[in-house]
Formats: sequence, structure tokens, C-alpha cells
Amino acid sequence: MREAHAALRAAFELAQDSERRGEHDRVMAHLGAFDQLLRNYLVRPMVPFHDYLVDRFGADADRLHALRSARAQLRLLSHEVRDVVQPRKPDPNRSPPALGRTLEEWAASLRETLSKQERDLLPLYRPADAGE
Repeated sequence: MREAHAALRAAFELAQDSERRGEHDRVMAHLGAFDQLLRNYLVRPMVPFHDYLVDRFGADADRLHALRSARAQLRLLSHEVRDVVQPRKPDPNRSPPALGRTLEEWAASLRETLSKQERDLLPLYRPADAGE
């Protein structure tokens, strides 16, 4: 999962770098790629990770809360990115959104969520114990 986390961070950094250079089209392309990568991550490896920890630590409310909170944060981030990349009602007269501050907030959320997972939850993940 650490490799998946590194890939998510790198994909998001590409969008931030493009924003800093004022390359709006590239920002949107990189955000689209990041969103797809994040959506794939939420299915695989996140689902087996989630299921394993729920099975192993189902009675530990603090760990379950941390796990569900991390997953919810990542799903929210994905929805927010998707709303920017693929607006529900595209308006041809609308100017491109200014994303500098939004990207900073998203980066902080991604960084915090992945760091918490790596610090608090990944050390507990031993899929070989589950026969995987």
C-alpha cells in the first residue's frame, strides 16, 4: 500500500506543479488522472485492507473509527476532484476555476489521511495472517 500512497502523492503533485506554472489544461488532465488513480485505490487495495482490519479489529472502536475516517476522507476528496474535473452541468461561459488554494487544501487532506494510515493502520496489516 505504501507504493500506492506514493503513486497518489506523485500524481497529485503533478497537478500542483502544473497549477504553479499556470497550465490549466494540464492541471485538469493531471487531476483527472489522480481521480482515476484514487478511485482505483479505493477499490483495490483499500477494500481488502478495510475488510482485513474490520475482521481483525472489529471490536476496537478507535481503530475502526480511524479506518472508516480515512476511507471517508479519501472518498470525499475523490468526489471533490471529480466535481472540478467533470462538472455535473458544464457551462461553456464559465471561466476555469482558480484552484491554487483548493489544491493546497486537497494536498493537506491527502497528506494527512495517508500519513495517518501509514502510521496508525498499516503496521496492523498482515494479510498473510488472513491466508492471502
